[in-house]
Amino acid sequence: MKRLVTISDRFTGGRNLLQNAGKEISKMTSEGMFGLLLDNEEDGSVIRISIDCSSATADKTICLFAGGLKTTAELAAIAGVTADIIASHGTNSTHNITVNSPNLAYYQQEVAAVPTRIKSIMVEADNATQLSFPLQVAGFGLTAQYGQDRIVLTKYKSAKNSNSLLVNVDDIAWMQLDRYKALFLTVGAGRKVDISLEVGERFNPASVLESFAAVLLGK
Repeated sequence: MKRLVTISDRFTGGRNLLQNAGKEISKMTSEGMFGLLLDNEEDGSVIRISIDCSSATADKTICLFAGGLKTTAELAAIAGVTADIIASHGTNSTHNITVNSPNLAYYQQEVAAVPTRIKSIMVEADNATQLSFPLQVAGFGLTAQYGQDRIVLTKYKSAKNSNSLLVNVDDIAWMQLDRYKALFLTVGAGRKVDISLEVGERFNPASVLESFAAVLLGK
């Protein structure tokens, strides 16, 4: 059966990806092919989230990124972690939590859709006791939980850092956020904390297709 060629796979001059693939792919090295799969355009970008629990009378566990999950009930059932809220910009009057990160909903949506490596996480607290709460990464799948990794923040205190309330977690080459991972932090009652996540490589299907098209069509 003849394959239909649609507008989406036809380019100027009547060439399309399938017609050019056989000739051009043979020219690519394995290193070049791998490079096409990763989007480095936003490498080094920083996602900033400020959390204020100064009016809370109890410690609050906050899910910063929930992967593909939408509710705290889903987090408990599928990721195996009980959270008070999934972070969203604004004030949650039920739990007395204020989150300041105007584009957070977009970041959460993007990370769930486009797997994203995290190069480092900087955490600054208003009190030393807040740093005793670890960051927690929970992995999950369709029908299984894959355990939790804890990042103990006090481990990153350094005498070289004049700010004893600031830690920089910079040895997390293993860390990736995607639709199958959730990131949590417990914020103590009456505490405030700022979190900055430095973004690394991202697997962006749109960029992959665009990159392959550029190589295969010589654009």
